Amino acid sequence: MVGSSPILFWTRTGTASAKIGDTTHHVSAGRALWIPAGVSHIFAADAGSVAFPILLPPIDTHERFKRVLSVTIPPQWEDWLVYQFARSLGYLHGETRAGGGLLRLLAGSPSSDDSQAHPATLPPPLPWSNPAGEVARGLLRTPGLSHDLTELATEFGVSVRTLQRQFADETGMRFAHWRTKARIAAAAAHLSDGRSVAWTAHQVGFSATSSLSHAFRQQVGLTPSEYRRQNQLPAPGTPTLQQTISDFSAHTDQPPDPPVIPAEKSWSRINTFDIVVWVYRGTATVEAANVKRQLRHGDAVLLPAGARITVTVDSGSLLLPLGVRPGAGGPVRMPLKIVHLPVESENFLLHTLVANYTSLRPRVHDPTSLVDDFLNITRQQLPPFSSDDLREITETLSLNPSDRRSLAEWARELNRSLPSLREEFIATTGETFPIWRGQLRMTIARELIDGGAPVKTVARRLGYASLSGFSRVFSNAFGMSPRAHQMRQQKYWYAEHIAQSPARKY
Repeated sequence: MVGSSPILFWTRTGTASAKIGDTTHHVSAGRALWIPAGVSHIFAADAGSVAFPILLPPIDTHERFKRVLSVTIPPQWEDWLVYQFARSLGYLHGETRAGGGLLRLLAGSPSSDDSQAHPATLPPPLPWSNPAGEVARGLLRTPGLSHDLTELATEFGVSVRTLQRQFADETGMRFAHWRTKARIAAAAAHLSDGRSVAWTAHQVGFSATSSLSHAFRQQVGLTPSEYRRQNQLPAPGTPTLQQTISDFSAHTDQPPDPPVIPAEKSWSRINTFDIVVWVYRGTATVEAANVKRQLRHGDAVLLPAGARITVTVDSGSLLLPLGVRPGAGGPVRMPLKIVHLPVESENFLLHTLVANYTSLRPRVHDPTSLVDDFLNITRQQLPPFSSDDLREITETLSLNPSDRRSLAEWARELNRSLPSLREEFIATTGETFPIWRGQLRMTIARELIDGGAPVKTVARRLGYASLSGFSRVFSNAFGMSPRAHQMRQQKYWYAEHIAQSPARKY
């Protein structure tokens, strides 16, 4: 399989392998393989092993990372790599990024304070459609290219307006702003290599050193010289990257500490599926409808379909989604029964996480089995709370989210008192009917877009009269436009990038 983003293939326990071209690389426990974007690969893991294919943002400006590299993963970095994998699943706010900490670990640099890695120096997001995607990739490879937008449009046989629209819709930036960010990312890489400010300005396409300094300070908050002093990697003459990585301990007294895993929070959502979440490290808080539970290391809980759900993860903590299954039909009052899973089950649960969210899985695998087992435990003594009336409303809207009937209209059709129906709805779902319906629509919107549905089709499916209206609501809910989210999913979604990994042999 060929991916558009680099992958760190890390073996936590056991043994795994990656076939790259005609060469098979064996990756033992505590080791990882850095695979650049565009390199064909096939993954496999032996029985009893846990291996993570971790997708990372493109790093087109770093020449040292454009070849396959083998690296030792220090034990203290393991949780942070699991965090990187979890972030790519997209259930928390924001985007995953490699961060200077990981890059310095790969480079063998003793400096690893990820807080010093400026997000503003990362390459900007890529447009997902052509020709804008091709233009963007070309500019990341050669940021000093002097062609203006008109020349680029002519070269690709499209109108200037088409390129402008694709960049704006799919990256959230005008072309000129996107290009400046790409040049700043390239400049940061050269400065980290110890290049002079003047040389860097010319190399990345600024007409003068002063132009680079002005743009760099505006975007990063530092002058190029200040950034170089703070972020310069080992100077020429020190061991090469490949030598350093192949024998990490020979060039540093001790491996660098990983960045601190930040506190996270999910968006409020109405799932159409039941999901089991598990606290792998630290502590977290989950809320479904009006029920809130504090979770600690090892705790797992089932979050039911139909209820408003919010998840908050404390700093240094990790909460992982073990798996989902279609909802059992309408909201159910769930006491959020906590099941404590023993530490001995960690490898099995991490294996289940990877198998459920990537194609690195056994030949025979049921992604809903763990959730089914959990449902059998937690629902044995839990009859549905919802009335048939409420079940009809929620099931209808889950199947047809474009249904425009108000709660008052539903009350008339069901021969119910509006106050009584409203009170039951809030007690069961934790939200008023309009807010619940809006959150359900946005949850379904993300699911459809993640599945590859065109944005226009999603807007129509959800009953929005115009694409602009849908985009405005989506942006308010998730902090990015539907097209920007679609582009992000095409960059990071595992089903597309690791699709041909062979099954594990069990």
